[in-house]
Amino acid sequence: MRIARTRGADSMTGEEPVPNVSPGVLSPTELRVAKLLTAGCSVSQIADGINASPQMVESHCNAICGKLGIDDQTTLVRWAIRFDVERW
Repeated sequence: MRIARTRGADSMTGEEPVPNVSPGVLSPTELRVAKLLTAGCSVSQIADGINASPQMVESHCNAICGKLGIDDQTTLVRWAIRFDVERW
């Protein structure tokens, strides 16, 4: 069995744990970006959806990850599903 070496990774799956942080910490735009990312939209589709550049979308994703204390968009999507951000 492979041992996860990622910081804070689950020893069985290798996945970063989903943080227990309320969606309320995100700005309205960050919440919209999280919703669109969870819906499977690409960065360019999200940019079109929020009338911003792809670089701004990446900036929002980085800000979200920083607020949640995570390192990647996969964990961001897992968090968004767990906290049902679509309802926020």
